[in-house]
Parts: sequence; C-alpha cells; structure tokens
Amino acid sequence: MKKNTRSRTAILCSFFAIPFSFFLAAGCSSTPASLTLRPAGKDTVFAKTFDRAYAGHMADGSDAFVLVSDEAPAVRAASKSAGPIKASSTSAPLRQLVFVKLLWRPMNGMRDSAAANASITWYVMNDAADGGDDLLVYQGAGYATVDPGEATTGVTIRSGDLKPSASRGSLKDPIGPAQISGSFVAVNNDARARELLQDARSRTAMVASGQ
Repeated sequence: MKKNTRSRTAILCSFFAIPFSFFLAAGCSSTPASLTLRPAGKDTVFAKTFDRAYAGHMADGSDAFVLVSDEAPAVRAASKSAGPIKASSTSAPLRQLVFVKLLWRPMNGMRDSAAANASITWYVMNDAADGGDDLLVYQGAGYATVDPGEATTGVTIRSGDLKPSASRGSLKDPIGPAQISGSFVAVNNDARARELLQDARSRTAMVASGQ
C-alpha cells in the first residue's frame, strides 16, 4: 500500500513542532524535559517536551544524555499559518530520541562560551514495534552546562544548531536548519542511556541499508 506522504508530514509537524505559545500555555512543569527550536529565517518558535531523560557515560567515558518521547502523533497546529492538524487515530506512533554527548565539561560557574562542547543528534522514527522505514535525523552541536547530582543530572543547552542529515520513507523535514536550546533533568542510568542510544543507532543503520 502506498504511503500518504503529505499526511505523514502533517502528522510529524503536529507531533514534532508545537507552537511555542501553546507550549507555554500547557506548562513545562509536568514533564522532565523540554527543548525549543528556532528555524532559520522564520519567526515561529517550536517546542517539544519529552517524558523521559537519562544520563550516562559512553564507552569512552564521556557524559551522555538521552531524551525520549513515545507519544502518539496528535494535537495542535504545525505553524502559525496553518490550521489545527489532527492525527488519524490509526496513525502509527513515532519515537523521538535526542542524544546529547558532552565533549568537554565547562568549569564551575561558567555559563557561556563561543565554543560548542556538545554534539546533538535528534532521531524521529516509527515505533520499533511497528517496523517501517520512516526515519528523520538532525545533527549539530551546541554549548551545554551540567549540574550533576547523586540521582539526577540537570542539563541546559544554551545555544546550538541543528540541520537535517538523513530522511527515509515518508517522513519529510518540516523544520530545516534551526537553533536549539532548552533544559532537562535526567535520571542517572548508564545502562538505560546506552540501550536507548544503541537501539536508535541500530534502527538508523537498518533503515539506511534498506533492510
């Protein structure tokens, strides 16, 4: 069956990019993580909340953070110029995962820097249980500060840039190059952070190879 690319793109917009004004109205205290995107050359600011965030260490010892959202696509307008876009009740859910790898940790009290100290990768894909070849990946870098604790780690991305790096299946980029910022509190869990990242990388490799 041929996929409805236009419909899937609309669903991605509603799921991935919620107008900033609506995000504020909904409030950010009910979720552990939030990121905002400011598309280059556009006035609209988009926001995304994530229901889970984990902090861990990669094999090379670097700090890493993984944000995950498995919400079903639905709700609200994709931009200020568009009317409300509602996802079909039969639409396959999408997983979004953001991987932030800290390349170097800022000194205590350091809040700003012109140099990027974190690589950022944003994955959008079909839920693994549903299969399919839909995949969208954004990559970039930014400056992030961390506030480590015994059970959790606070992270703030103060400035960063992302751009589309891969698109497969019916998912089409609705954002383009964008600035990224935001903050979140991640649960310290090495195993879970590594597991989620490995799943995303494995799925990306599988879709890219056409399997």
